[in-house]
Amino acid sequence: MGVPPSSVSPSGNRAKEDRAVLLPPNVRGASSGSTVFDKRGAVDAFVLDNIDKALIGQLLIDGKVTNRELAQRVGISESAASVRIRKLVDDGVLVFTALIDWEAAGFEWFIVCRIRTRVRPRRDVAEDIGDLPGCEAVAIVLGSHDILGYFLAVDRAELNAIIDALSGIDGIAALDVELATETAVSASGRQLFLAVDAPPIRLPAPRIELDDLDLAVLQALVEDGRQSSRRMARQLGVSEGTVRARSARLTQAGLAHIVAMVEPVALGMAGVIASLSIRVDRRYLDSTLSALMAMPNVVFGARCVGNFDLHLTITGTDPHELMEFVGIRVQSVEGVLETDTLLFVTVLRFSPYLKRLNGLGSDHPK
Repeated sequence: MGVPPSSVSPSGNRAKEDRAVLLPPNVRGASSGSTVFDKRGAVDAFVLDNIDKALIGQLLIDGKVTNRELAQRVGISESAASVRIRKLVDDGVLVFTALIDWEAAGFEWFIVCRIRTRVRPRRDVAEDIGDLPGCEAVAIVLGSHDILGYFLAVDRAELNAIIDALSGIDGIAALDVELATETAVSASGRQLFLAVDAPPIRLPAPRIELDDLDLAVLQALVEDGRQSSRRMARQLGVSEGTVRARSARLTQAGLAHIVAMVEPVALGMAGVIASLSIRVDRRYLDSTLSALMAMPNVVFGARCVGNFDLHLTITGTDPHELMEFVGIRVQSVEGVLETDTLLFVTVLRFSPYLKRLNGLGSDHPK
């Protein structure tokens, strides 16, 4: 945990100081590195048997279930369950962490940037984009655009600073910006862990007052959401009851949610990932978004103002499945007029920690 002495906006002007900044764990994942979906690498390194998959399935339902109860559900000994879980964690297949609600953390804007490049290598441009404050994800993509970036901004001043900074990067030929008025993560999206060069987790203006102990508890939960209150209490020098009370307050306020997540490539959840921008008949906007968010291939959805009405992140086992999903299932949803698909080729930055937590327990935003 750390609180920065100051924050500087992309334009160089001093911005409001963040209340706190949490440090992302150094997670060894099967997708670590910039080339995320190279099946010649990570996928073949992990062989999950039926017991592993059963353990993961139970933990995705309840990441805080005890090893004793987990062993009973799966039909193995408690010690065997402990050993298998530790191996899954050590191999980077299974992650226990706390998701932070970006709106409850104090951000006002979620920004989707679709970028075309010229002359300069796309990777060089993408690296410069990833270095900008506020960048939560940047990827080289295949399709109508060359680079896709996701940003979070505290207020309109920071939003304008981000756009100004992007406009000044050498090699950007065209910048298409969509502002999300509503975002949601599906049930499958909350299970998918992908971390590549994750930036610090900013809490610019949390909706609840946080003291140093609250921040220490939150940092500990981000690092290991499954660790016991007793262990955290020993590390922080407070009582176990105090830790439990602070953890409950963070979750009840909607700021954090403890989850188990799985590495998408290792578990076969995603061979490929793409972004899907959709123009919709405005009469059907709400029903269209709800229908799409209920589909298992959809992990993230945003209702946008800009060139497109909706922006989705979708997964598939391979490009053929993905294109079939878009061409048949998505196109058949009432209200869908036009789609544009960008296939992720190389991910240079991706943070799994800041997500909207509304609608937990359902597959669509409330």
